[in-house]
Amino acid sequence: MSLLVEPGALRGLLHRLYIQAPGAGLRKEEEKKCLELAGFLDEIALVLRRTRRGGRIHVVDAAAGKGYVGLCAAALLSHRMGREMHVTFIEREEARCGAIEAAADVLGITASQVDVRCCDIADPSAWPDQPDLVTALHACGDATDRTIEAAARAQARWVLVAPCCVASWLPAARRAEALAARLGLPPLAEVRRRHVEAHVLADRVWLLESLGWHTETAAFVKPTVTPYHVVLRSRRVMEPKRMKRATDELARRTASGQAPAL
Repeated sequence: MSLLVEPGALRGLLHRLYIQAPGAGLRKEEEKKCLELAGFLDEIALVLRRTRRGGRIHVVDAAAGKGYVGLCAAALLSHRMGREMHVTFIEREEARCGAIEAAADVLGITASQVDVRCCDIADPSAWPDQPDLVTALHACGDATDRTIEAAARAQARWVLVAPCCVASWLPAARRAEALAARLGLPPLAEVRRRHVEAHVLADRVWLLESLGWHTETAAFVKPTVTPYHVVLRSRRVMEPKRMKRATDELARRTASGQAPAL
């Protein structure tokens, strides 16, 4: 993959924003984050190229954390692609919201370019109407699912979500564990984990499709960077037949605890 934003550029940006002590460097997890961000920003660039709408692009960085995705997109990607960008950050922790605002200040990003909303992603008042793109990189637990549902209410045109580790209490994960037992899968961690993660990812694809998005999957980084390297790339099409098929499949999975028959 040819990266529009190189990891080195991201490394310098993150160091400038978050490393305060003289002589200190990025931690190992932050070095890995640079590789993840480079691949994820390429996915954002792909969406921007496919977006025919002119004028300013409105991006939502959902479950934003420290705002890595939105800040890097605004600081690096917007300029390199020649697309004016406004980013709404949705993050429920006040300290992180403050860090996003401080980082935007350091970068010289104006108030007209960013909007930090200290709210839970499930709060409808936190969401702008009809954003061009909603992103969520490694949102934990059910935050990915809640982002998808909130993006549907906001009628987002595109959604890019890269799910993180699968919580065992998620309904889809519990159904997958029950199915694994019925199928006689050995109780080995690697076998069960792969089965459960595939089952949960399938539920999320069907959820996106049922809500009106044509969804593709892609690897945005190599699996050696992170095992959670799959992004769901979704475009709002609102095709009734596609939505009904996905709704029916999702209902069958929920009712039976099994994957649909091939």
